[in-house]
Amino acid sequence: MNHEKVAPNDVQTRDVLLGRGGYIYTHSGNVLLRKFLDEQYMGTWIALTVKMAKTNLTRQIVMDLETEGFRFLKWDRPSHEWLVVDQNVVREKIATLLREMARFEPHSLLAHDGAQNRMSDRGNDNGNDNGNQAERDHQADDDDQAERDHQADHADTARSRIASV
Repeated sequence: MNHEKVAPNDVQTRDVLLGRGGYIYTHSGNVLLRKFLDEQYMGTWIALTVKMAKTNLTRQIVMDLETEGFRFLKWDRPSHEWLVVDQNVVREKIATLLREMARFEPHSLLAHDGAQNRMSDRGNDNGNDNGNQAERDHQADDDDQAERDHQADHADTARSRIASV
């Protein structure tokens, strides 16, 4: 761990605070980080399926964040100061955040990709459905709605957990 210390009154706009609670979630650096990841990397993260590719992406993100002037700070109770954490901790936090953002965002590309894949699968039967196509279409629509409802429930749960802290 990098042992650079930051006094509480020296926390900057692009400092990302590690920890839990409303203060940390709403800190400007944390908000900027989520926005940056959503706008720059979420689509790529969702599209990647190989773990090593995701690991490499998080390494690239860490370098990009450093270039953008972000620092990641963890509260040190004994000294009552923030400590700058090392790149491995940052990379793990970025990976966790991207997973959570992809999981809890009901309008994420992940939700739309799943529905789109099911729709394209329906068109591959070459008309040999013996009258069952309408039933499969109806079931797929029900599955799509159930998936959207499920993701919305998770998003509501996550928001209520965050709001209650």
